[in-house]
Amino acid sequence: MTGTNTPPPRLSGSGEPILTGSDGRSPRLSGSGEPILTGPDGPPPRLSGSGEPILTGSDGRPPRLSGSGGPILTGSGGPPPPPPCPPGSGLPASTFEALTIRVAFTATSGTTTSANGVLQAVSLSGTDHGSLGLRTTGLPDGTYTVSAVADAGNTPITVGTFDIPIPTISGSTTAEHKAKADPRKPGPIPIPSSLDPFEIASLAISDSNANVLFTATLEPLSDGAFYARTPLVSGTSVPEAKGVAQIQAFAKAGVVQGTLTLHASGLPATTTYTYAVNGTDIATVTTGSAGSLKLVATEQTTGGTLPDTVDLFTVTTVTVHDGSGNVILSASF
Repeated sequence: MTGTNTPPPRLSGSGEPILTGSDGRSPRLSGSGEPILTGPDGPPPRLSGSGEPILTGSDGRPPRLSGSGGPILTGSGGPPPPPPCPPGSGLPASTFEALTIRVAFTATSGTTTSANGVLQAVSLSGTDHGSLGLRTTGLPDGTYTVSAVADAGNTPITVGTFDIPIPTISGSTTAEHKAKADPRKPGPIPIPSSLDPFEIASLAISDSNANVLFTATLEPLSDGAFYARTPLVSGTSVPEAKGVAQIQAFAKAGVVQGTLTLHASGLPATTTYTYAVNGTDIATVTTGSAGSLKLVATEQTTGGTLPDTVDLFTVTTVTVHDGSGNVILSASF
């Protein structure tokens, strides 16, 4: 679990915590009105209709997708979650990606206002979900619009709007309202389905008169975390080969560190292949006596095995090929 000063984990885009906070209330699925947990002595929470528990028990460990063996989210500062795997297979059921970016906005004029946020994106089998959390200071009351520009174009797309202050909670006093909601910290804004959250290149916040107050550039990434895991696809020459490719990367102050790993089996024994990233050959790797392959390549400030030209946040393809250029294994992120 996260520390006492870290927000509880959330389902991406839901705005509702999975774990209870200090108030002891039962966690709820967003919009359901029904608690997930029935109490410390009750059965584990379940995904609606699945019959499978989210949590693995009440021992205080992070919540988990049934069969995944890993936490959904450990909080905004933790690593992204691993994908669900078929029980006992050790392999992911499908491609899974999770991205968390800390967004530092720059005010277009003056220094009396500020804004920052966290962009979260999750993709499972090509279905994307995302949300943007914001915190602002110094903004006058009003309605504000958040827009984004994707990698593929320069036309801004409206992400959503937020109000300053947050509308008063019905039936509460001003003091009660302030205790329940920070008027300068709007709830998470869901990323619309028309926008791929993984392809957002920049963000902007405008006032009701369409004046741009803040801008933020997300490329190159300054602070964030990325996790991806996908099955390896075998080539026609070795159709029985199988395995998994994984990327885990972290960026802090513009410095990226992380690992690219490949695990495969069903290959010819003691055979040397070349692996490539984004179409560029990197190095050779040799299978073991049982036809297994294990590759661990690192991106580090010093001593990394990946060249400086490789940025783990922008890896789209990894391939393993033989001396004739025949693709033995491939992975797409």
